[in-house]
Amino acid sequence: MAVTNTPSTLEIQKWRRDFFTEWQRENLFAPYIGNGTDAVIQRIYELRDEGEQITIPIVGRLTGSGQVGANTLTGNEEQMDQYGHKIVIDWARHAVLLNKKEMRKSAIDQMGAVRPLLNDWAAAKLRDDFVRAFGTIQPFGTASSLSGNVQGIPMISATPAQLNAWLTGNADRVQFGNGQATLVAGNFAASLLNVDSTNDLATVAAFSRIKRIAKNADPKIRPLRVEDGREYFVTFLASGPFADLARDPAMLSANTNARAREGSGMDKNPLFQDGDLMLQGMIYREVPELSQLVLKGAGAGGVDVYPSFTCGQQAMGYAIGQLPAPTTRNDDDYGFIKGRGVETCYGISKIVKGRNAATASVAAGTNADWGVVTSFFATASAN
Repeated sequence: MAVTNTPSTLEIQKWRRDFFTEWQRENLFAPYIGNGTDAVIQRIYELRDEGEQITIPIVGRLTGSGQVGANTLTGNEEQMDQYGHKIVIDWARHAVLLNKKEMRKSAIDQMGAVRPLLNDWAAAKLRDDFVRAFGTIQPFGTASSLSGNVQGIPMISATPAQLNAWLTGNADRVQFGNGQATLVAGNFAASLLNVDSTNDLATVAAFSRIKRIAKNADPKIRPLRVEDGREYFVTFLASGPFADLARDPAMLSANTNARAREGSGMDKNPLFQDGDLMLQGMIYREVPELSQLVLKGAGAGGVDVYPSFTCGQQAMGYAIGQLPAPTTRNDDDYGFIKGRGVETCYGISKIVKGRNAATASVAAGTNADWGVVTSFFATASAN
């Protein structure tokens, strides 16, 4: 019995007009971006009409003891501690070019796909630029220059001298692993080599010390918020350290014993749901894209080390020249070519302050990250 086979030239092929697009994770920094000085990432709009750079004045607190009783005040006045941090902006653009011949052949509405893709690209670039900005250093004397739309020197490509200078300026706001014993003063690489995958994971105990560092840093780090004397900070972590923190017995115990059980308690309990962790005034937010900042093989025995960032207010500046706007190609070959694009103009920078005077732990003539404590952890989830 001979069965008639259908030749490939007669096989039915159907294509949906509707298309699937690859998912882009939303900007997990978004809840911490704001227009006011109380935001972790502050929008700065003064460059929307003109200019390519803006200087943010920073004024330190008064630290003098003043005079009491009848002691003479004349000649004993205190000099204001002033500094200006400059942020530079630049353009970012992208586009897709189509023509009538290719659009006519396509099974999908190519032109309809372009705008959503460009919008997603602009949003993803901004998110990733925030990640890159957290991973930069700006030691004293660093020029206010951009790498793309991010200001500063990427930590993963900085020279040993630049990293050592950054560490020296931020000695009061950095932690390597589980405690300060791992820090080698003025030597970034040697400090990383003390971070191992057994003792130096992200834990509740480690972040309790980091919170104390944030409270005692000089210049002071303004908490995210203060309620009845209780101070709150937010920490952004890559997925590996976040997973280690979530599995820490102290964190598990807190969520097991102290979380609400009644009503819809399970819907908000991080033992069962994805989302932020919170304990002792510290908010922990997982940002998977922070994994791109990994310092590969930099720890003890060649383990990878991940930076994390504990922030108060005014940690970062987001200077906006133009919000994302659609563009169209005018050179259209008599209407045959159709180009659609998007353009935006901005600059992102961690805010830093030059030290005009020495503090108890750090010398003058260095730069301090104004609103960030940086910590470095190995992870059991990746090693």
